[in-house]
Amino acid sequence: LDLRFDFAPLEIRLLEGALEKLLKFFRCPPEVCDVACGGSVAGDIQCQDTVDMSEDGVLDVHGDTAKDVAGLVYDHIPDKMSLQVRIASPMIHVPVAGLGTSTISLGSVQLSTVQPCTYTAIDLDMSLQQTSLRTTSLIGERYDVVEPACISMLLKYRSFEHDSELDVQARMQGLAL
Repeated sequence: LDLRFDFAPLEIRLLEGALEKLLKFFRCPPEVCDVACGGSVAGDIQCQDTVDMSEDGVLDVHGDTAKDVAGLVYDHIPDKMSLQVRIASPMIHVPVAGLGTSTISLGSVQLSTVQPCTYTAIDLDMSLQQTSLRTTSLIGERYDVVEPACISMLLKYRSFEHDSELDVQARMQGLAL
């Protein structure tokens, strides 16, 4: 199985005040937060209804079919895989009232298998390049808060019958604050 993905960069320019509105949109609604913190009875009833719907015996009715389909899928998966993924991170420009703009970029991430591997012994090479945080003042002065850096990691995953292990080796080059 040979998988290759390549994602191009995206540039996002937020308008002043947009970040606050975006964060407000993603805040936990009060009724959900109350339930999460052991709050209101009405919220608990809604939450319980959702759980009950998910336990209506779907597996009891379709369990054998699901097992058969899963077996067919597993029979057609190749013994080894090769993976290459490159993702160019978005550049996000955040205006800071009265000061200028902060530009955040994770650069590009490349993830690939060192060689074709089995699903129980995966060696992944991951590199993060050109990670940076830059500010630009209202008069056009630029300051690199985090200069473009390169971070490399080698991840080795091994799965055994009763446990698994993950070995991570990381190396950072040119990181300066």
